[in-house]
Amino acid sequence: MDIIIKNGNFTIEYIKDATQLAECVQYLSKTTVFAFDLEFDKNRYKYGFNLCLIQIATAQRCFVIDPLENIKLQELFKLFENPNITKLVHSCGEDMRLLQHLKCYPKNVFDTEISAKLLNYEHTSLAKLLELKFEITLDKTQQTSNWTLRPLSMQQIKYSSNDVIYLLALKDIFEKELKEKGLFEFFEQENTYLSNVKFEPEKTENIDYLTKDDKRAFSEYHLYILQEMLAFRETIAKKVQKPTTQVVANQTMRDIVVGTLKISNWATMSGIYWKIKTEEYQQKFNEKYTKIIEDADKKSLSKDVEAQKRFSDEQYELFKEQRKLQDAIFDKTFQPIQAQITKKYGLNTARFMFSTTLVMEIIKKHKKITELSFPYRIDMILQTAKDLNIDLDEYL
Repeated sequence: MDIIIKNGNFTIEYIKDATQLAECVQYLSKTTVFAFDLEFDKNRYKYGFNLCLIQIATAQRCFVIDPLENIKLQELFKLFENPNITKLVHSCGEDMRLLQHLKCYPKNVFDTEISAKLLNYEHTSLAKLLELKFEITLDKTQQTSNWTLRPLSMQQIKYSSNDVIYLLALKDIFEKELKEKGLFEFFEQENTYLSNVKFEPEKTENIDYLTKDDKRAFSEYHLYILQEMLAFRETIAKKVQKPTTQVVANQTMRDIVVGTLKISNWATMSGIYWKIKTEEYQQKFNEKYTKIIEDADKKSLSKDVEAQKRFSDEQYELFKEQRKLQDAIFDKTFQPIQAQITKKYGLNTARFMFSTTLVMEIIKKHKKITELSFPYRIDMILQTAKDLNIDLDEYL
């Protein structure tokens, strides 16, 4: 049975079978622009990075497509990759990462959040922009929904549509403002980059699971054990399809490593997923822990010295001198450039285009100005430096 939901003046069509999806794809293939958003679960209720919903809207129709209903998405993904169709999004970094993970590489992307940042808006979340432009207050009660569960509620379907049904109107407003302020070429470069950037795949091996606090608190010996036990927990989490920290809590893992909790008390320990509170998993963890201890003993790791070595007095003085020099370069060379860009484009836009974090990367020689991803930013920095008679040759 077709499910159609009203959301204000919009009609939301819930797509959960192949016939409905085929009709949806056929309709979208004849459009020149549509908005999209994804609902996903990333280690919140289920292990891994999981696509749960795809929301798509045109000026006339809105579709909420359910990929968990065993429907094939290849034909839909071809539309995402069609450069002749503009795809509207808002803050799509994680959406793009997930789509690339699914072998879909969207082209001709128009990100309304980027346009708001270039236009010097202080608040660029979709909710804030809709309040400002349309006096619309979004209902956020479903924000932390478990999108992996079925059936979805009518409230969830309606909520998910909010992220796309207003984007076409927002695009028209921002496109006009960008052109009026002479910023549209900058915006096109940002979107070209977004359409071509390749996100790094999620790492599956050689992951450093340790936090900075771990590295300050534990010896080399105990850090080795903790790292290996956390890696083992990852394999168990994947097997039982549960987020890692919900399989065995972080503090429980640390307490096992330092010996304040014993695996022999597995069944009564807190912080352990109930489905693995069995003799089978107790044995698995015990065998792995015993093997890791043996390996750690063979490595002759220190049980007293912190793995993250502290600076010697000499090293600390050198660090302070380097930081002092970097601050002096920032104040003399780059702060005036930032100030001029701020004067011309506004504080929020200047922070977006030429942030202090980026400046420090340049000062430390981790990045060259000519290596920036956007030609307009390179030209802007160099022209501003020229206007101020500042020499940047060292940083090119």
